[in-house]
Amino acid sequence: MFIDEHPDSIDDCILYTDAYCTNGTGEFTELPACDHNGACGISFADGHAEIHKWRNPKTAHPVTYTTVNRVAVVNSVDLAWLASRTPRHP
Repeated sequence: MFIDEHPDSIDDCILYTDAYCTNGTGEFTELPACDHNGACGISFADGHAEIHKWRNPKTAHPVTYTTVNRVAVVNSVDLAWLASRTPRHP
């Protein structure tokens, strides 16, 4: 999966998502981008791509050009959505 990373969270070439946070409780180690009206582009290994609009204000964090990492969330539909689409190791 390829995804845009939020400008305030870019610290490496990986947006880590814990694939086991499908209940939406956990943390965003880095935030996905929200540059496109609260949404970002995502391309998947099966070849399809989509623009996903984030619904939680913690996910659609405004760009401030300061470091924003390790954002804790509870019952986040955005983390649940992203985790359910993240590959898991067997």
